[in-house]
Amino acid sequence: MYFAFTGHNIEGLVDDNGNKIIITWDDISSADLIGSDGKGGYLNIYETINPRYPFDTENSDAQMVDYSPASDIMEQSMNIKRKIVIKKIRLVLLLLIICIVLVLLAPKFILLKYWVGDYQIQIDNTLKTVTICGYRGDKEVVIPATIGPFKVRYITDETFEDNLSITSVFIPADYGSFLELSGCINLKKIEFENGTKVTKVIAIGCTSLEEVIIPEGVEEIRGWYDYCPMLRDIKFPSTLKKADGYDFYDSNLYDLHKNDKYYVVGDGVLLFFNGDYNQDVVIPQGVKCFDDFILKDDTVSRNVYIPDTISILRTQVSEGDTFYFGNEEIDSIDLNCMSYGVNGTIVAPVGSYMEQYCKENGFNFRAMTEEEEKEWREKTEAAASEITYQE
Repeated sequence: MYFAFTGHNIEGLVDDNGNKIIITWDDISSADLIGSDGKGGYLNIYETINPRYPFDTENSDAQMVDYSPASDIMEQSMNIKRKIVIKKIRLVLLLLIICIVLVLLAPKFILLKYWVGDYQIQIDNTLKTVTICGYRGDKEVVIPATIGPFKVRYITDETFEDNLSITSVFIPADYGSFLELSGCINLKKIEFENGTKVTKVIAIGCTSLEEVIIPEGVEEIRGWYDYCPMLRDIKFPSTLKKADGYDFYDSNLYDLHKNDKYYVVGDGVLLFFNGDYNQDVVIPQGVKCFDDFILKDDTVSRNVYIPDTISILRTQVSEGDTFYFGNEEIDSIDLNCMSYGVNGTIVAPVGSYMEQYCKENGFNFRAMTEEEEKEWREKTEAAASEITYQE
């Protein structure tokens, strides 16, 4: 559409049909000068910012006026383009400022704590997981695997530690972090969901704790249940491959088996060894996991016999110790669990896994003689008759 142009805010314009219209420069976002007769000219208006079509020609008081000089037309046209550029620059700057503000404020919003039902949560920076940092529910706690669309990644120590109200806790299989329950003196029961592979609970000083339910499928127990005088015997799953008897130190479970020289649970896990640490230590044939630092007096020299059925070994080789091994290849081994250094001697057959292990780690190794191998085998096999298995 072509409009006659004047220099007075583009008032008094007419379209090709002679209709009077009113339009201001602020309405125009694109226009070209297309002609001039020396006194004035015409603009081709491509686009308006605030279109007003159709114009109310009957109520318009716009009148025809003389055309402005062509130079004015050019100047006004340039002004339009300048305004367009300025508006675009302002828009870009505004968007940039908004982005900067969001970047600066987003972490503060993320770190805020929100109550969702019984739990106070904090959304993590990934916006995919949450941390539970408060609890206001009833005494029977069911830990959620998710809250809304977010997976529960971690529960702070302060959430339940020293809680005097809760009596039971159910832990979902998908929760993979440690759960701190120490000092919950009225807590009686801890239960893990079917599908759990590794249990991670710290329940020190839970003086009313009676029952810990561990389902089949659990392969490792991690954490502590120390100083729980009411803890009844735990039925460990047959799938259990790794556990440490010291995790139950000074609990009723420990007292129940203090007269068992070797108490074996799960899949060959030697949970409690009640022998004399200052005498020779024999681990029975059939044991697959032994996790015990077996510390002794510094002045004592002793022999320690490890069976060839072992696959997980975590212990401390102290000064004056001689450890005897067979030809077994051990899946997981730590001979320095107390970080005192491996100061004893490792004895095993020539070409064995343990010989290579000692060479790689710089440990003192000596080849086993035929007599020593015979004695090692006799002792580990004989000790198997003294094992007490869980019922």
